[in-house]
Amino acid sequence: MVVKAMKTPNSTYWKQRFEAVNEDILNRNAKEMEKHIYNSYTYALNNIEKDIENLISRISKNSGISYSDLKKNLNSKDLKSFRMTLEEYISVAQNKGLSDEWIKRLENASAVSRIDRLEMLKIQMSQQLEILAKNKNDIFNSNLSKVYSESYYHSIYEFQKGFGYGNAFATLDTKTINEVLKKPWTSDLKTFSDRIWQDKETLINQLQTTFTQGIIRGAAPEKIIREIQKKAGSSYSATRRLVLTESAAFSSIARCESYKELNVEKYSILATLDLKTSEICRSLDGKEFELSEYETGVTAPPFHPHCRTTTIPAFNDEFTEGEERFARDEKGNGYYVPSDMTFKEWHSKYVIPNIKEPKFIPIRNIDEINDDIIKRLNYEMNLISDNHKDIIKSEVKSIEFVGDESSRYDRKKGILYLRKDFIPGELIHEFGHAIETNLDLYHNQKFLDILENGLEDITPFDIIEDMETFVEPVYRLDAPKFISEYQGFIYEFDIDGEEQVIYSNGIMLNKKCLGEYFSEGYREYVTNPDNLYKKDRRLFDFIKGMVK
Repeated sequence: MVVKAMKTPNSTYWKQRFEAVNEDILNRNAKEMEKHIYNSYTYALNNIEKDIENLISRISKNSGISYSDLKKNLNSKDLKSFRMTLEEYISVAQNKGLSDEWIKRLENASAVSRIDRLEMLKIQMSQQLEILAKNKNDIFNSNLSKVYSESYYHSIYEFQKGFGYGNAFATLDTKTINEVLKKPWTSDLKTFSDRIWQDKETLINQLQTTFTQGIIRGAAPEKIIREIQKKAGSSYSATRRLVLTESAAFSSIARCESYKELNVEKYSILATLDLKTSEICRSLDGKEFELSEYETGVTAPPFHPHCRTTTIPAFNDEFTEGEERFARDEKGNGYYVPSDMTFKEWHSKYVIPNIKEPKFIPIRNIDEINDDIIKRLNYEMNLISDNHKDIIKSEVKSIEFVGDESSRYDRKKGILYLRKDFIPGELIHEFGHAIETNLDLYHNQKFLDILENGLEDITPFDIIEDMETFVEPVYRLDAPKFISEYQGFIYEFDIDGEEQVIYSNGIMLNKKCLGEYFSEGYREYVTNPDNLYKKDRRLFDFIKGMVK
């Protein structure tokens, strides 16, 4: 057993480092969240304004309409057009994972024989706000995960760097972080997700009421739209406050977990002291608590919206600058951290190696990937059933991360190339290609019958040249059973080299050129089986029965 001596930093060190780290993490992530949320609000509001303007222009050429005009039923032409809009709404809702309750409401609206203009507009507004709420929830989940992870690891890093010594500590995984994010920390037991969906309902009621009352009062459309913009602006401001409060809360919770890992027994409140500091934060600044008393929002920050207060480790008076403590290096559990070691170097040496590399398939360049990507990789791999894994392992020899290139599966080499910033479901999609290769699906008549089901009347003249949806122009088909536009990609040649258009017995479309049909369907089967069941029951049953 080796005994080493080391210096212990004084409180000034902790104050300077922890305050700087906390400010950097919160400001950086808050700016990113606010940017995405602002874009989501802008998109939703622009669509709502267009729907209002379109409705008014159809009803009145002089921009003046009455409440009785709104309560009139759609004529047959407008009803047919709105039903087509509802079909698009349902497809978007399913692809974005909106609630089953909302999808059911859209389906019910599509089935009615009569609907008035006001109800049509209410549905249009609600669709945009449902999408907005889902986008907000996804943004919060993604960024708060980063706040939690960064706060946890940076706290441990600063602690170990300060002492020049460290012990083994627990690394974070996606499941652990998700469980933390789902747990309410406020006294009313509401999570950020609860507040987002509650705000959605409030905003829907406010915008619909504002529009209806404006029409009843005879207000000009421009004035009504301005009032709607104000209501949406208030909702956006509330969301910004929620961003700051929730970010501060999960940073605080992560710091508490780091203290537990580091065996810190006491902590001290550290307020940012300036003219903007609240009275409660001033009064708590410097107070010490036992770690067992740590309660976010009560004995630990945030203490109010926009709270900038953080915490630092508290030590006994005997540990002052210039004095030395003894640390024991027991069987490799301890290590010394040089004072000039950067966070990136520390993270690469002590965090990434302890995150379990997927054992399912070898990763060629795992050392180039940060822990968030490894966690995402593990998460998607864990969604695959063991029997599916056996099939995939027989085809995929290794995974290699690539930078600017697209993800793809090389059948000849048996290598799955995956983008370093791959999106959710992308890995599973490529696994789908490995399964279709192993089972030779594009030569399997049962599968080909399922592929052609519902596409019997489609001809080469139905091919869409899509210049906008993707980075490069693509050719694709639209069909009700497709779970995404990507599933409708139609390639120039099929797996046997046959062209997409066949000139025998007339002009026919070679459906085998739909090379993403199975892989996209498989992705949906794994990540959102209910949606595949609704959209393409035969493909769902095929995967369930043939690929067990």
